[in-house]
Amino acid sequence: MAEHDTSFTSSPVCPKCGAEDQDWWDGLKDEKYDGDSWTASCPGCGFDYQVTMCVETTFSTEAAP
Repeated sequence: MAEHDTSFTSSPVCPKCGAEDQDWWDGLKDEKYDGDSWTASCPGCGFDYQVTMCVETTFSTEAAP
C-alpha cells in the first residue's frame, strides 16, 4: 500500500489510493462527533477503510465596537 497523508486531514483520505472523500457525510445514518469511528468505502478505488473523526475548535476575535 502506498504512503498517503491520512492523519488530521480536512476530509477522509483513502490509505490505498490517496483519494480524498469530500462528500464523506453523504449516506451516514447518524450524526458523527469527536472520536466517533466508522467504515467508509473509497469513492475512487472502492477500498474499505476506518475513519475516526477528530474535531478541532478554533476561535476568531476582534475589538468590540
